[in-house]
Amino acid sequence: MNVPGKKLILVVGEDWHFVTHRLEFGRHLVRQGWEVLVATRVNGDEHRARIEAAGLRVVPMPVERGRLLAWRDARYLWRLFRLYRRERPTIVHHVAMKPVLYGSLAALGCRRASVVNTLAGLGHLFTSERKRVRLVRRAVLAVFRRCFARERTRVILQNAEDFALFREFLGARAGNLRLVRGAGVDPARHRVVAHGPRAEAVAVMASRLLRDKGVMDLIEAARRLRAGRVPLRVRIVGGTDPDNPTSLTTEELEALRSEGAVEFTGARPDVAEIYAAADVAVLPSYREGLPRALIEAAASGLPIVTTDTSGCREVVAHGENGLLVPVRDPGALAEALRTLALDPALRARLGAAGRKRVEQEFSQAIVFAEIAAIYAELARA
Repeated sequence: MNVPGKKLILVVGEDWHFVTHRLEFGRHLVRQGWEVLVATRVNGDEHRARIEAAGLRVVPMPVERGRLLAWRDARYLWRLFRLYRRERPTIVHHVAMKPVLYGSLAALGCRRASVVNTLAGLGHLFTSERKRVRLVRRAVLAVFRRCFARERTRVILQNAEDFALFREFLGARAGNLRLVRGAGVDPARHRVVAHGPRAEAVAVMASRLLRDKGVMDLIEAARRLRAGRVPLRVRIVGGTDPDNPTSLTTEELEALRSEGAVEFTGARPDVAEIYAAADVAVLPSYREGLPRALIEAAASGLPIVTTDTSGCREVVAHGENGLLVPVRDPGALAEALRTLALDPALRARLGAAGRKRVEQEFSQAIVFAEIAAIYAELARA
């Protein structure tokens, strides 16, 4: 679909997240004739250079993640409003909670633009039951009800449970909701490596060090596996995230690293190579939109151990391409990892099924086409 003269603003929280999750989509849009601006917090020259090299224009847009901070968030809202009024886009596409919340409000003052909102997981705001968080959640949902009801607004949810929740509780018109499963992965970028039996299997969790991702449950499971002399090394690839209220602190990380039950590598960009060196992927998260880490693991032909919760079970069918365990259950997690560590044939069977599932359901060709169809629908309007 060629749409010369059409301008799109993609609003995301962090430049690094755009690079890891949306850069290929940005390139695709440019090839399709869109002028694309990326409004994001810029954390240095490296990510900005990669975005601009793909033919996209970067607009620095500082945003504080994880907390609602009245004056800073008001400034973020004002900057988005001015950007939309100045650039007069055809479509603005917000990704993640804060960009969706404040971007939708800003777009109320720019009636020419159509709006696409992607909620890639509902996060701490929807998982926490603390009184203050419940109050904030109620206010956010009230804003969503108002903004999501606009005729030229589409809301993308990434799993069937979130889709049903928004349809039931927000009262949004069914025609405004879309189910698009993730940001898309290119299977060709991921190698399937058959390690077979070896002295120690390797299980990898690729994630920020967040309690909501189940990192402490995995560490406890690793302790039990080590105590039982199971031939499995557990490796966590990712760093702390000070902007997230559930992140481990630097001091906690150093103490856990010294303990030695788990290997911590820090954040790394070469996800495909990390998975190529592994035998099992693991993510004991409490709630997800659609975890890219698991889709990339499946594309690499890895069996997966993850929790039986929203988002995760969208990627993994128990016994088909991985094993599902209850949320917050280190014992069940350890047992599932033990099962795969001791059975190379089972790992191979589950991994092959996962790769096939990515090719059929989660490839970027499928996802890009689904989002392009939403854009085309709004552009016609």
